[in-house]
Amino acid sequence: MRHLLAVAALLVALARPAAAADPVNAAVQVDRTSINVGDRIALAVIVTADPGYIVNDPTIAREIGSFEVVQTQDVKKTVQGSQVRYTYRYQITAWTLGDLVLPSIAVPYVGPNGSTGTAQTEEVAIKVTSVVRAGEDASDIKPLKPQLDLVEPPWTLISRIAVGVAAAIVVTLVVALVLWLLLRRRGALFVEERLTPVQRALRELAALAEQKLPEQGRTSEHYERLCASLRRYAVERFGVQPGRTSREIREALERAGLERTQAGAIYEILREGDEVRFRHSTPYPAHAQNAVRAALEIVRRAASAEEYETAALQPQ
Repeated sequence: MRHLLAVAALLVALARPAAAADPVNAAVQVDRTSINVGDRIALAVIVTADPGYIVNDPTIAREIGSFEVVQTQDVKKTVQGSQVRYTYRYQITAWTLGDLVLPSIAVPYVGPNGSTGTAQTEEVAIKVTSVVRAGEDASDIKPLKPQLDLVEPPWTLISRIAVGVAAAIVVTLVVALVLWLLLRRRGALFVEERLTPVQRALRELAALAEQKLPEQGRTSEHYERLCASLRRYAVERFGVQPGRTSREIREALERAGLERTQAGAIYEILREGDEVRFRHSTPYPAHAQNAVRAALEIVRRAASAEEYETAALQPQ
């Protein structure tokens, strides 16, 4: 009998080094093996690996058997001699009563030669008990009651209604303002479409004179708008081809029947605008304003009695 025991002990001793010879080993630790339902267990998966072996994270999903993973913590890596030790920490719990088993957890790894393998932890028995102790009377535990309706004070209800009414009024005013702006813009465009070339030129030149851009140091912009208005007037009223030079516009206006003095006056204004825009000359503000007044006088003289009616310039 003693001989048999000695042989068995020798076999166990020989088996242990063989198990430890694995390049990657995994073990599991829990801080307790008995909990009340819903209590948390600190779970640690400890992996030791030989040099050159790459360890992947343990294969753990949202649930491990009958246990739920409620928290995943940071990984800790340490070096022990020639081996590297990885510690993966989790918080788990169970919602099922009875003697449960935490199943084996797989830890995949890759060897130096590219070969793959898996280290397995052992199963752990864990007992889950109820929060109601043995012998306690649980009959006084009442089921949940439906939520009671809270009665609001009258002033709270009135305030809520007032806020809703005010919000509705604000929205209505905003919508009305947007519609008014759209209609006004549409009406302005409609009136603009109804204007004759003379009426449009008179409106543009009068607005330019009121802005007094030369007094603000914006002489170049002043002449640019002045010349653009006169050029469009010549194109729309007398059929002058767009893109003509100042001299060509004067000749075209004379051929179209405009008096030579008026055509010459338009030419002088356009030529002066070219000097300001391209040669960067800067006339005095009073001279620049006189150029607008001269343009207004030219357009007025060329206008018929019907086109010159001020009532036609106002929106209907």
